[in-house]
Formats: sequence, C-alpha cells, structure tokens
Amino acid sequence: MTSFANLAAALAASRQSMAPSNSASGQALIAHKFGGSSLADADCFRRVADILLARDDAVQITVV
Repeated sequence: MTSFANLAAALAASRQSMAPSNSASGQALIAHKFGGSSLADADCFRRVADILLARDDAVQITVV
C-alpha cells in the first residue's frame, strides 16, 4: 500500500470510530472539550460549569 493509501485507510477508520454512538440507555453521548483560555481563571471555570449544568443529557463526557 502507498503512503497515501495508508493515510486514507487510517482516516476512514478514524471517521468510523468517531461516528455518533448511543449509550446503553439509548441516548446519544455528549462530549465537551475545554482547555486553554476557557479554563484561564475562576470565572472561566464557572462558565464551563454553567455550560455543563445547563445541558439535560443523560451522559456527558468532559475532557479538560
């Protein structure tokens, strides 16, 4: 396989693994990623907390 073919195969596999999946409860998983300036100080942390608390999702994944 050429380098391009290897890259294309890897991208296709990653897209498939990133496809939306459902939790055991049948609800979609919601993922949040925060970093850098969104966590720069206490006010930013509070804003992030407000964002997470405002969602009414059964399953949330948060990455910091």
